[in-house]
Formats: sequence, structure tokens, C-alpha cells
Amino acid sequence: MVILTTICSEFPDIDVFFSNGNPLQHLQIHRGLTHSILGASLLALLLAGVTKRWFLKERRFSTLYLASLGGLGIHIFFDLVTSYGTMLFYPFSKARLSFDTVFIVDPYIWLILLLPLLLRWRRGALFAHRNLIATIILALYLSLGFLNHGVAMHRLQRWTTAQ
Repeated sequence: MVILTTICSEFPDIDVFFSNGNPLQHLQIHRGLTHSILGASLLALLLAGVTKRWFLKERRFSTLYLASLGGLGIHIFFDLVTSYGTMLFYPFSKARLSFDTVFIVDPYIWLILLLPLLLRWRRGALFAHRNLIATIILALYLSLGFLNHGVAMHRLQRWTTAQ
């Protein structure tokens, strides 16, 4: 199930193959339907169906669907917190939503996500919970980004009303 969720977490970027090599079209459609709630729901149906049919026949479809939807949701969330954002409600709205808390490619997030792999070679009780540790650190890092963004927006609003 973890492998299915991991594969699904990268699947929304399949939209890069639909731009015909045109950079402007790529920017317009990237993070569109495949990064929307509707698109994730449909992609999860497709991925769960393929997985059930050819790979995990003994698993319940609902379990595979939830694992697929979870992986897709993780991807969409991590794109939503970037400055580029996503069209979360596409095709009903082309508005690009963004929490704008981290840069599109954030090296600190990559390091945090690599932490469980780096801790894999260490022994001990603390390192047995390496995934939980990395998840907590990631949540704290993203929370700090939300806090920084909120403080910056508050200060900007105060500064613009004082002028």
C-alpha cells in the first residue's frame, strides 16, 4: 500500500506530457485538472482499478482507492503550499490557489523527506520512529512557513495603511 501511495503521489505531474512542447501551454495547463479535486478523484479511480486488476487482486477496491487518493492528495497539498499554487477547483474555476509558504523547489523539504532514509542505517529506539520524526519536522517546517507568511502579510497591510 505504501508503494501505491508513493507512486500516486507523483502521478498528477502527468500533465507535463500534454503541452506539446510549448512552454506557454505548459504553464497554462500544469497543475490544472490533474491537480484538482475532481481530477484527483478520477485519477484515484483509474489507479485503484488498474492496481486491483493487475497487481493487488486480493485487496478491496475501496482500500486501493483511498491509498491512491491519499497519494494524489499529498502531491496536491505540497503543490498548494508553493508560490506557484494549483487550480484546485478546475474545471469549475481556473483560479490558481496558493498558500505561498514555500518556494516551488525547497531544498529543506527535500532534506526532511530524505531524513528517514539517512536514519535507516542507525540503530536505536529513536531511529525506529524515523518516519514519525521526519513527519513532525516537516509539519513544524510548514507551520513555520505559514506563520512567516501570515506575519509578512500582516506587516505589509499595516505598512500600506500607514502610508
